[in-house]
Amino acid sequence: MKKKKLFELLFKEADKLGLPQKDLDGAKELFEYNEQGLALDIIVTQLFEYQIPINQDFFNLVNEIAIKMEWSPDLYLYIKELIK
Repeated sequence: MKKKKLFELLFKEADKLGLPQKDLDGAKELFEYNEQGLALDIIVTQLFEYQIPINQDFFNLVNEIAIKMEWSPDLYLYIKELIK
């Protein structure tokens, strides 16, 4: 799947999980300005900050995007503890 489609799915799923709209809007805006790394960072960081439970499928999506972006695992693996 292409990166744009993956991010669209990420935003949709983060919204379903209950990430506040202001954080989603910020991440989407960064993505539109070709700042995919910052967009992903906002999603991951804010989910953790608000302790919003995620599911395995959402984590797998974050993992897939992070691998495509060549992110170091320690930048996102900490959200595994949010899997319910």
